[in-house]
Amino acid sequence: MQQTAAGKPGAQFQHRNPTRADPRQQRGGQWQAAEGIQCAVFSNKADALCGGIIAHYFGTGRFDAVRGNRPGVPTKPDPTGLYALMTELGADPTATLFVGDSDVDILTGHNAQLPAMGALWGFRGRAELTAAGADALAEVPEDILRYVQEQNR
Repeated sequence: MQQTAAGKPGAQFQHRNPTRADPRQQRGGQWQAAEGIQCAVFSNKADALCGGIIAHYFGTGRFDAVRGNRPGVPTKPDPTGLYALMTELGADPTATLFVGDSDVDILTGHNAQLPAMGALWGFRGRAELTAAGADALAEVPEDILRYVQEQNR
């Protein structure tokens, strides 16, 4: 699960597969707070499990919110749960970037009318993310920050 936002408060940073953390994912937290970027996890995994998984791999306090699949809320790529999370965070849709590592994540971002960036260190690779229509690709978390900074010039 991985989601990040666009340079100002209101961004999403989704690590789609929190059950196998890559060291590159763990670097993301160093710059997000310094840059004023809100980061949240939005997953199709059960909500009751997500917090523990994220805490295990990333510690606590790195993300502004962690949300998994909840009863009565459609799963990704339906944007309903993402909209609820954005509302909870006060995220500005015009300043939010959805980052994920699968075609479902890219579709979720686009279904929410957000730009969607593919994370190449995750669940799927370049071909699937590109075929799904990723607006950009990140090889390392710092690529997300560079993208956000470029979009906010």
